[in-house]
Amino acid sequence: MSRLSRNLATIVAVALVALTLAPPAISSAAPPRPTTTNIAGGAAGWLAQQLKGGTHLVFPGTTFVDYGGTADVAFALAAARVGRSTIHDAVSYVGAHLDEYADYSGGQGGPYFGSVGKAAVAALVDGRNPNNFGGHHLLTELKADECPTKSSTSCVPGNNTGIFSSVSTSFIVIAEARGAKLDGGQFAPSANLESFFLSLQCGDGGFSSDLPADDPCQPDVDATGYALMALQALGGHAAQIKKAASWLVSQRNADGSWTSQGGKNIDSTALATAGLRIAGRTTAKSVGWLRAQQVTTGPTVGKGAKRGALRYQGKFDPASSIKGTADAILGITRSSLATLDLTAVRADLPVLALAVPHVRHAKVRPGAKEMVTGKGFAAGERVLATIHAKSVRSAVANDNGTVSLSFTVPKSMAKGAHTMLLTGHRSQLRSKASFVIR
Repeated sequence: MSRLSRNLATIVAVALVALTLAPPAISSAAPPRPTTTNIAGGAAGWLAQQLKGGTHLVFPGTTFVDYGGTADVAFALAAARVGRSTIHDAVSYVGAHLDEYADYSGGQGGPYFGSVGKAAVAALVDGRNPNNFGGHHLLTELKADECPTKSSTSCVPGNNTGIFSSVSTSFIVIAEARGAKLDGGQFAPSANLESFFLSLQCGDGGFSSDLPADDPCQPDVDATGYALMALQALGGHAAQIKKAASWLVSQRNADGSWTSQGGKNIDSTALATAGLRIAGRTTAKSVGWLRAQQVTTGPTVGKGAKRGALRYQGKFDPASSIKGTADAILGITRSSLATLDLTAVRADLPVLALAVPHVRHAKVRPGAKEMVTGKGFAAGERVLATIHAKSVRSAVANDNGTVSLSFTVPKSMAKGAHTMLLTGHRSQLRSKASFVIR
């Protein structure tokens, strides 16, 4: 090869490397990210971003997997009717790690049969058979662990071991009642389990979270919400449902919320709302309160994303808002774990749509200086402004996802209404602003 040929080859190689390493051009022609104005759908879009690798949650500040929380995300997405493949991936992750979740080996004090019950419900929601899930026959395991009929000094007939709240009992009841319809009546809740579960209802109608119920019985909002779902799964029990609903109504605040765990919170309000729906009670005010808790400021995707989440006890908290938002979606959509499935669940997983950008002047003249401000983009991403598909200006969004672009109105633009499109480079989030040329 001649020296000239070698030099040309080197130049071409360098150019190719430069093309490879250069950042992709900003273009508004790329497919936009799916968005929604639906509050539950936007909340689900934020929630899905919290899954590591799109499959599981970890406890904030740790590397430990939150298997129960991962199932809650799957429930929330199913209730919002979005993210079919993400639901499947999350449930698959739980199934692949059942030994760790339920601690079958007993290395961490297990086995935990509340985890077994919740995993079984997750499988059912995803359309799977809990009797063939993650290498386990979950309903058989729940039955085998149930305290026997004969008197025992170590357990209460109908109860399972390794559970610490009546919420776990509700999950077991739901799993067995739903599973029996799928895999045979022998897996239906036993008379002992049903009797034990009903014993957790206090005299005033609310359900205790304690196992067994304390004397005097202390009702709990969250436990009662889950218990109403379990009663729905069992079928019948109209008197118990009516009594539980009446207690929840008696505890409801004037604004439609419920107070628990130190304040008004989305968790308790959502679970109570879902429970009241089962009883046929009015829930519009409570749903309205939940909807009003959605965060509408800050980045929508990426680092520091919070738009779409719901505030826990009045403020956004990266940890508490995850579980709270998952439960809140159940309340907003009035969904029940007794019936939740993937019917009508879409494949796409949208995020909360951006608000309309603010143009400093609604009416401008050709050649005038103007400014437009858009919010909700990813922190630190470059945002491109285009008019009629022609680039006008770009700028970088701040840490809060807000970008302000100053531009000169093209002198060639005709009078009348025009639209400016703002497009985030990384997020592909888009928003449109309108202005009129005089």
